[in-house]
Amino acid sequence: MTDDQFPADRLASRLLGAPLTAALAAIVLLEYLTWAPSYLIWPWWADHDVFATAAYSWGRGVKPYRDLLGNNFPGTTYLFAALGALFGRGNTVAFQAADAAMVAGFGVALVAWSRRRLGGSLGGLVAYAAFLNMYMNLDYTHVGQRDWHASGLAATAILAAEAWPGRLGRLAGALGIGLALTIRPQAVFFAPALAMAVAGGPRPVRALVEWAGATTAVVVAGFAPLWLSGIGGDFLRSLARASVGGSYNRLGVSTFARTMLEQLGEVRNLAIPAAALLLRHHGGPAARRTTVIWLAAVGGAMLYRPLSPNPSHTYLTQPLAVAVSAMAGVLAGLLAGASTLKPTTRLAALLVLCALCLVARPRFCNPVGSANAVLALARGDLSATVPTGYVPHPGIEASARYDWGDYQRLLKYLRTEVSPATRVANHLYYLPAVTGPADRTPAFPAESTAWLRVVRAQDEALYAEALEHAEGSIVVWDPDPPPLVTKPRFARIDEVVKRLYTFDRRFGPIEVWTRRANPGP
Repeated sequence: MTDDQFPADRLASRLLGAPLTAALAAIVLLEYLTWAPSYLIWPWWADHDVFATAAYSWGRGVKPYRDLLGNNFPGTTYLFAALGALFGRGNTVAFQAADAAMVAGFGVALVAWSRRRLGGSLGGLVAYAAFLNMYMNLDYTHVGQRDWHASGLAATAILAAEAWPGRLGRLAGALGIGLALTIRPQAVFFAPALAMAVAGGPRPVRALVEWAGATTAVVVAGFAPLWLSGIGGDFLRSLARASVGGSYNRLGVSTFARTMLEQLGEVRNLAIPAAALLLRHHGGPAARRTTVIWLAAVGGAMLYRPLSPNPSHTYLTQPLAVAVSAMAGVLAGLLAGASTLKPTTRLAALLVLCALCLVARPRFCNPVGSANAVLALARGDLSATVPTGYVPHPGIEASARYDWGDYQRLLKYLRTEVSPATRVANHLYYLPAVTGPADRTPAFPAESTAWLRVVRAQDEALYAEALEHAEGSIVVWDPDPPPLVTKPRFARIDEVVKRLYTFDRRFGPIEVWTRRANPGP
């Protein structure tokens, strides 16, 4: 008895073709179009302020790693410098647009790879839908993070090397992983999977040598600006602040085990790779090899967060989500092409997979919010339109404490009424971006007191001393934070502010204090 004798199988066969692919394409397109416009007006988080301030200050002769404290790789600083040169420094919309373009580009890469490796667009669309379901549930504190950029570039490198198994694919793979390594060193965990993809074509040894050489060239070029500016040694010394044993580095056996167990406790992190491994024999040679490559990518991504200096940062979950999303695409491709399974079985399995990847409508896919954002951009005034993503994050204390209108008026004041030569000390407890979006040089040895709160509180003396010598500067702070504050304020900095500065103006709870002309002893 053949499948054609069963109406359910005939219907399932039809649905497995164009209808299911078209439905997924419509879903991801609708999600993107109801997210991206509203995303354009989201503010920068403290992490973005770090890189924007470093990029803009570098252009004024204040060098990162030497004059400004930092322990990050420079790739994201280059991005802010390039966007500032093209669209104006402090342009928050330009960065959000660039990130939205990266999100769209990743989807295009997944679909192109799926068509070449999995025999159709379905696998790529499932992978992209899974990724969007993760990314579009992130608020403003977690979008545009360097961990997504690094893992997205590394994953795209694997896709390119697989889809175009020749020199073009190898060089694209080298460019992707090389750029990723200028953003985050943990991107190296994707390198074994990429090496497997590169070695999949003819003359594997020659291909690997060419790819390794090109990757090295990209990495060297990526770090060259530091050495040409004379701060290469400062950069290397800055990495010691994140080394094992430092106040910031929390890596240890117990932390590694706990973080790994958290990852393994998420159903799809185990279920999707395991199902793909079990079904890989149903695919052809290309699909079987693709399965092994992405199993290696998921395995590498599993190490990304547990081996990071501070695994408590929740944005470190994004690289694994990127890899598992691509793995979901592989599984979808295997199911779609598994002719040995009944059509109803394949369709049911694909629907279960989609349900696992598309748990619910992403939180920040908001048609009304997107329409309001477009109107705000057209007016050129963002102060009256609260962005959809400007909401408190459950793991970050009062991350959206300040009223949106107050915050926007503060930025407008700094941009239009404060001289570009005036240095600004961002002493706000709740860490909104100030010096970056205002395009002002910090009076502290960093963009804000975030360094003291997150990395090294022992550097408070450096901050206090810098503020003492910052003639003509202003301080932006919140002298009376609410009781929910769980971390102590910095008394030495507070003392300098009260002794050398005086109240000037207020934006809600945010106060601006200016330097006294003749401070007392």
